[in-house]
Amino acid sequence: MITQYKLEHIKEQDTPTIGDRKFSRAAMTPLEDKPIGKQQINYYKQFRSILGIILYIALQTRPDIMFAVIRITRQQTSPRLGDYEDLMHIVGYLKSTSTLGIKFTGDWLNDNSTPRLELFTDASYADVKEGKHSSIGHILYLGKDIISYYASATKNVVRSTCESELYSVDNGVLDSINLQRFIQELCEIPHLIPTEVHCDNIAAIHVLIKDKQHKGLKHTDIAIAYLREKLKENKYKLYHVPSNENIADIFTKALYKQKFREIRTKMFNMNYIKRI
Repeated sequence: MITQYKLEHIKEQDTPTIGDRKFSRAAMTPLEDKPIGKQQINYYKQFRSILGIILYIALQTRPDIMFAVIRITRQQTSPRLGDYEDLMHIVGYLKSTSTLGIKFTGDWLNDNSTPRLELFTDASYADVKEGKHSSIGHILYLGKDIISYYASATKNVVRSTCESELYSVDNGVLDSINLQRFIQELCEIPHLIPTEVHCDNIAAIHVLIKDKQHKGLKHTDIAIAYLREKLKENKYKLYHVPSNENIADIFTKALYKQKFREIRTKMFNMNYIKRI
């Protein structure tokens, strides 16, 4: 990609995100073609081509860039100069971390114990500027191996942080239950250890553990009923994890360099869990 689009000049970066460009000049400037000598560069076409390549990389082996990439994909129909600069920032980050990626250790295969799934979920409330939707994300481990991850925005506008967290847990638990069934059939295991679900929102945990109606969450009754049912069926166990140790935090917000590196290290070397 770097050679194909002549991006060797792009500076290496420590993180995949720049920050908020809401009121910057670059954020308001339309992305237009630019002549260089006798050559006319189609920046719009190049933007979409590079974005497609990076999106493929993010979905296959680089969960650490998911938030940055998903944020840019929302602008692909009418990109601004700031969006192109953000995309080049991700390219710079990939240059500086070219050896990083998902690696399967297969430790769970060599262990005589039953395979264990572990899920981390997170959400940010009304952080998407277009429509005030909320970012949600989760990451699922089999032993210490990443086997699934997801980052997106809620389809509907949610009314509270608790509600956005519930949507994230619901999405992650559904993913884990489907993978439980697949692993049971593949490995011929009659029963799996319940998935350990880690959420950093105490209010959302209380809603699921305490079987009573909440006035402000009536419109999410189906999701809550499903999660409570699976909790009673022992399909998963719910734990509170401190926000600064929640791996899924990397899917829902732009983190500062030090925090980003800490979460990234934990993401690719998942062996630190502290439960509360």
